[in-house]
Amino acid sequence: MQEGAIANMAMLQQAGRIVTGVLRYDPGAIRLVRGVDLMLTILAAVALAVWLGRFVTSVPAFTLAVVTAFPAAFCILFTPVSTCRQEAADIVRLGLIITTVSATGALAVNLSGSSAPIVLQVLWIVAITFGFALDGLGGLWQRGGRVVAMSWLLVILFSQSHAPGMWLPAMAVVGTAVAICIRILLWRPSPERTYQRIEKVFRQAVAEQLEGITLGAETSAPVNGGSSAELAAIRTELRLSAGLLDRKTAIQGLPPESAVMLQLALEVVRDAVSQLSPDGRAWLSCNPGFRETVLLLRDRIAYGTGSAASDEDWTQNAGTLSRDDRFQVFRIAQAFRRLSLLSSKCAPVAAHAAGAPDKTTERFWRRLSWRFALQAAVAASVGYAVAAHFDLSHAYWVTLTIIIILTNSLGVTIRKTVQRTIGTAAGVLIALTVDPLLSGYPDIRLTLVVLSIPAILVFVDRNYATAVGIISFMVMVGLQTLEHFPLVEFWVRLYDTMIGAAVGLAVAWLLFPGRTGQSIHDLTTSYLASCVEFLTAPDRSEGEERVAYARLNEAASRLVSTAGSYRTEQAPWSSFSNASNGLDVMVVVMADYIVLYREARATVLGEAGERQPDPAIVPIITRMDNRLRAEFEAVLEGREKQTDPALVEDWMAAMPETASAGTGIMVDWVAMLYYARKVVQCLDGLRQDGMWNGAVINALR
Repeated sequence: MQEGAIANMAMLQQAGRIVTGVLRYDPGAIRLVRGVDLMLTILAAVALAVWLGRFVTSVPAFTLAVVTAFPAAFCILFTPVSTCRQEAADIVRLGLIITTVSATGALAVNLSGSSAPIVLQVLWIVAITFGFALDGLGGLWQRGGRVVAMSWLLVILFSQSHAPGMWLPAMAVVGTAVAICIRILLWRPSPERTYQRIEKVFRQAVAEQLEGITLGAETSAPVNGGSSAELAAIRTELRLSAGLLDRKTAIQGLPPESAVMLQLALEVVRDAVSQLSPDGRAWLSCNPGFRETVLLLRDRIAYGTGSAASDEDWTQNAGTLSRDDRFQVFRIAQAFRRLSLLSSKCAPVAAHAAGAPDKTTERFWRRLSWRFALQAAVAASVGYAVAAHFDLSHAYWVTLTIIIILTNSLGVTIRKTVQRTIGTAAGVLIALTVDPLLSGYPDIRLTLVVLSIPAILVFVDRNYATAVGIISFMVMVGLQTLEHFPLVEFWVRLYDTMIGAAVGLAVAWLLFPGRTGQSIHDLTTSYLASCVEFLTAPDRSEGEERVAYARLNEAASRLVSTAGSYRTEQAPWSSFSNASNGLDVMVVVMADYIVLYREARATVLGEAGERQPDPAIVPIITRMDNRLRAEFEAVLEGREKQTDPALVEDWMAAMPETASAGTGIMVDWVAMLYYARKVVQCLDGLRQDGMWNGAVINALR
């Protein structure tokens, strides 16, 4: 009986963890709401087209539904989450692009007569070339170029019989209007409430991890206490939702910058607890003040209210510990202080400034991606030729796959190729499994198809292979239900996808491949130089400090993104390995560690100036500053790791004297050493990563 109760309790806990994981995968439901809007847009467009089909006898209702639903869906799919005004402008512009393409296609069908199929295929190659050339203009035009390339498919699909003619652009206008009504006018969640929901999820995740790290198993052994990647994913949503806030709206909460620092402080606790000796962990587990502080801090982080116990109270008898354990204990105390300070809800949250407009005076035709356009033209031509040679019944699927997987980065193209192939295969297999089970229940199958639409947008940015699998399942089951496609056609779609992916990847690899080695070199040099500039900069105002910090973060994100593409070029299997994630995270947070080092240094110097300072403090700080600068210069010049063997020992030896001057300065003294170590560790990681070292260090030499 007792065993059954325990089993039920375990099942309930597991179910609770699953629900929590689902809620944290899309906190604030930003992507889910967009997916629901896409679903409602498609349903409304289809319903409106079917109603119009009663009065249009020249075009089948199914054709009208498709040529209305696809433009409406494109307008939502290619409009990223943004403010209401920006999204409305993007939908209108994309609608104009789709309408223009549709009108051009309808005119081409009328003028070409019986040779329309060949003419439309040639014009599709032209449209693909033109659309991919727009990639160089960036922003809306980059997305609009893909819309140009994909919209022409509707012209080809319905040119064989019952050509919609001018109904094609007319229904594109209708689809755009539906997208506007659903996404903009129908209902939008409050940006303020969305931010608050995501903030709450982030706070609870940090609080749970803090408790797991410090009190898990009574600290008898190092406890992971949760995933850093989970917090990083929620922070991404937090920053996205902050950009949706109205600048005139006053909202109090946890700014994205504070969320970063909160996570870093938690990582200090995680690392310090793991470094404690068994005696040190036993000392913590028997320290009632420590437990009380953790529980109070947990509640303060989770809810942003309440007061925490004195950060130093539980450290008073730390003198009984070894020097190394005292060092870790003071690291925990300093991290607790930062966690308590950062978790306050009194900080104002401001919307992030939009990216600076492109000020380049270069003519737009010089900014067009001619190399990328040539790749796309050759790949599409080869794909169509292969499909024609083997007399594939749906040659357009090959070309469509090429359009989707081809990017201006070889590494990204490789990754998307593999992900799309695997995702398509999984979707087809699931569809083949489900079809016999639900063959007599068309309503259930259509319901599954409709409910799959929101899931696509939830996964498309964070797990592309899963999103592709859902798309394949939706398309196959939908076509089989509505058009009664035979099962053999499912396998044909898989073959078409594999052919298109192989052709696109081969062209991207052989014809002017967009490799990222030089970009890695340039971005790394720029980022490290910016870090040195930030580290050595004189005191600045808070606003200037935030601007400089934002620039560092942006440079780090570009560098890591490019590094991921480079690794994929060198070793495609790295796309599915997390081996490089640790280094990528270190590179991103190096800017944060530099900020924290500057803060700790300023605090130590300020506290030392208020009392009789230890004479060793200022010289050691100067040596540490020089040590960090020397390490940055060594990486920039391609030299080996720099050392100052006596620096750490001198620093550690100064701890007892410094501690006697006050626990406050002691905590910041330890924090300063820790942050300096983390910066050096991040830099050393660049040398230890073989692929990164090959692209950066050797190039610098």
